[in-house]
Amino acid sequence: MKKFRGTYTVLITPFTEDGRKVDEPALRRLVDFQIAEGIHGLIPLGSTGEFLSVTPDERRQIVEIVVGQAAGRVPVLIGTGAEWTDEVVRTSREAESMGADGVMIIPPFYSVPTDDELYAHYKKVADAISIPIMVYNNPATANVDMMPELIARLAQIPNCQYVKESTLD
Repeated sequence: MKKFRGTYTVLITPFTEDGRKVDEPALRRLVDFQIAEGIHGLIPLGSTGEFLSVTPDERRQIVEIVVGQAAGRVPVLIGTGAEWTDEVVRTSREAESMGADGVMIIPPFYSVPTDDELYAHYKKVADAISIPIMVYNNPATANVDMMPELIARLAQIPNCQYVKESTLD
C-alpha cells in the first residue's frame, strides 16, 4: 500500500461564472499550479470542494479531471464522505476504480454516530476497497469529535492509515 507524506491541499471546486457546471480548465490549472508549487498530494471533494453540492456526474467528472491531470505526479485522495455508509462504500469504490490513490472520509455528519457505529462505518468501507483511508476528524461539521481512543481503534483497521485533524485545538 502506498505511503503518503507531506502537505496535501484540500482543493476547491471551481465552477463556471453562472455556477451551472464544473469549470474544467480552471480545475486543471489549479491541479497544475498546486503541483508546480510543491504540494505533496491533492484532495478533491472535501468540505471546500463542494462534495455536498455536486451531482454524481459532477463527482465523477471532478475525480476524472484531478486524477488525470495529476497523472501520477502526486497522490490523489478523493473525499467520499456521505451520511449513509453504503453511499460512502459506493463512492469509495468508484474513486478506486477511477485511479484514486486513497480516500478521505468524514464521519456521517447528521446522525451523530457512537464510537462503535463509527468503527463499523469505517470498517465496512475499508473492507470494500484496497486503497488507504484518511479519517477526517472535523467536529464542527460532523457533529462528532473522534477522540484519541477511537482514532487508535480505527488505526487497527489495516487501510485506515491517516487522519486529517480539524479540531482547531
